[in-house]
Amino acid sequence: MVVLTEEMALKAAQAERLQDIRILNCWGAGLTDVSLLKKMPDIEVLSLSGNCLTSLKSFTNCLKLSELYLRKNDISSMEEIAFLTTLPNLRCLWLSDNPIASLPDYRGTIIRMVPGLTKLDNLVISTEERQSVSRGTEVNETPGKVLEAITVLLDTLNRAELKILAAQVREKLILPGEPTTFEH
Repeated sequence: MVVLTEEMALKAAQAERLQDIRILNCWGAGLTDVSLLKKMPDIEVLSLSGNCLTSLKSFTNCLKLSELYLRKNDISSMEEIAFLTTLPNLRCLWLSDNPIASLPDYRGTIIRMVPGLTKLDNLVISTEERQSVSRGTEVNETPGKVLEAITVLLDTLNRAELKILAAQVREKLILPGEPTTFEH
């Protein structure tokens, strides 16, 4: 069991007090317990990717949290998302590479449960997707079919066309003013 300690958090955030921490990156620390977050109500950006977290209960008091990066953990139950529904400022959530991400209607369920999100797993939630989720219908074909179509498209493009396409995709997926170099 690896616990997020006060010393670890202060060192990672280069802060003197837990209450002063606004951004915390503890990527890949092997953490299993982050209950210390209860003492950090003003945290706004939290990167805990590459750890061993199984529960989201410790996040319920982080009311100023706007970005939460939890890739490559062990979150497996949709019930854990209920702990995020009390976070009024949460806009960006990244849960890919967790067992939960392979559950049926993963994306739609999270969008319904945390309606303030604007981005899930590094993909912007479009108005069309939000409306479709609220109606209970799918926006696109299944992810496998979409991936297959993209693969066929990429096979037909030359190098210059790929650069243009990549630039267009980046414009659609990255929100204006959003940092793109923060490791999640």
